Amino acid sequence: MSALMAGASTAMAEGMSLKVTLNDGYVRTFTLTDKPVVTFGATDMKITAPGAEVTYPRADVRNITFVEGSLSVTDRFVTNYYYDGMEFRCEGNAIAVCDMNGRLVMTGRDRVSTASLPTGIYIIKANNTAIKIIK
Repeated sequence: MSALMAGASTAMAEGMSLKVTLNDGYVRTFTLTDKPVVTFGATDMKITAPGAEVTYPRADVRNITFVEGSLSVTDRFVTNYYYDGMEFRCEGNAIAVCDMNGRLVMTGRDRVSTASLPTGIYIIKANNTAIKIIK
């Protein structure tokens, strides 16, 4: 796997985001201050940021760009995911948290608190995307 970005300078990262546009028209953004790492496998693309990992089939990715400033939350194609170790947010979307056996352990809308979950690996589903978190 080759790395697209191993880290970004904090000065350059201020106000910048990595924008991933999928073929279905949805856009996912990752702030550069989180220093996301993008790696490509033979058939997939993985973005790793503190506390979260997202994998997309390469065939589903239309393009990857760097954008300045934040994207408008009124744009219905923009989805921002945020996880700080205690709470997962995905504004405007239903959220489901499953354990590694696939059992549903909690649900919510816009945000869910993961503070009460025991240490472990969980799959969070929001906006037709599955994200693995390590708590």
